[in-house]
Amino acid sequence: MSRATLTLPLMNQSHPPTASLREVESEDSPRLLELARAAGVFRPSEIQALEEVLEEYFCRRPARHHALACEAEGAVRAFIYYAPAAMTEGGWYLYWIITEPAWQGRGLGTLLVRHMERELQRQGARLLLIETSTLPRYAATRRFYTRLGYERAAVLPHFYAPDDHLVVFAKRCECHPGTAYDSGRLV
Repeated sequence: MSRATLTLPLMNQSHPPTASLREVESEDSPRLLELARAAGVFRPSEIQALEEVLEEYFCRRPARHHALACEAEGAVRAFIYYAPAAMTEGGWYLYWIITEPAWQGRGLGTLLVRHMERELQRQGARLLLIETSTLPRYAATRRFYTRLGYERAAVLPHFYAPDDHLVVFAKRCECHPGTAYDSGRLV
């Protein structure tokens, strides 16, 4: 993957820094787990699941799985992990997106999601899915997905635990496989 660079405006800063996207490397694992812990929303079992996902990713490099880091001011500040939805035609899941708390609201998450959407559109994706919790600590996460045009598609009651429901967000992708991004559109 080539490095993508974008200048992002930061709140209360007169000189915005540059953020760059790159594939994650195995050496990033401790930092990615640190970001997950710092987010303050994940249970220990979820942190362990992320650790296992990263180990699998670096050991096997599953086909069409993508893990990208967003660097700003010399450090990884956010990352995203997405992969095809099994047994679907053109379905994809955004499995993980985490931004360092001090960097939230500065555009890094949006940069990662928009990059993912463009890449998937080029590949002919049909549907983008995201799962999260209905717990109050995930309210900002749900607002973030809604702001990016994802719609609440389903709720599975008591999925994660009693009174902790799974909510699925979805965005349909009208694509024209084999053509440039500009000829398709996310709806």
